[in-house]
Amino acid sequence: PLEDLRFRELGHNFGQSVESEQQRICVDVMARTGAHIEFCSSKDHSLTVMVTGKVDAVRRARRDILSKLQTQAQHVMQIPKEHHRFLLGRGGSKLRELEISTACKINIPRADDPSCDVRVIGPRDGVEKAKHEIQLVSDEQAKLAFERVPIPKLYHPF
Repeated sequence: PLEDLRFRELGHNFGQSVESEQQRICVDVMARTGAHIEFCSSKDHSLTVMVTGKVDAVRRARRDILSKLQTQAQHVMQIPKEHHRFLLGRGGSKLRELEISTACKINIPRADDPSCDVRVIGPRDGVEKAKHEIQLVSDEQAKLAFERVPIPKLYHPF
């Protein structure tokens, strides 16, 4: 949609049109990912992008294109520190997978940071999907939570 395009004004730089800026971004993404990108602009100024190539290259190219050509939404979630390691996965694999599938950037604070804010930045629909997935992981871990309660020897039955 027109309202989601970052470069929607015609001729935002003197002597350079929106199409050439979009073209430069697509050529840069093609060079980095190895995917083939075709795009066309219609009369209503919407941009149609077709990405072809290997599955991994297409995912990376899609993420890069969306982050550069579409306006970005941002959302901050309060997720308990105990659940952060489940969001990251082994070696950050789960986080990378979630970032690629949603085309978003997800910032989880470091272990030594006292903050429990998880920040999701990306296209509006990707942010919603990432929020949902993060909340599912957090809710699942909250169900499995346990607490150790010390009971004094005085109250032991044996």
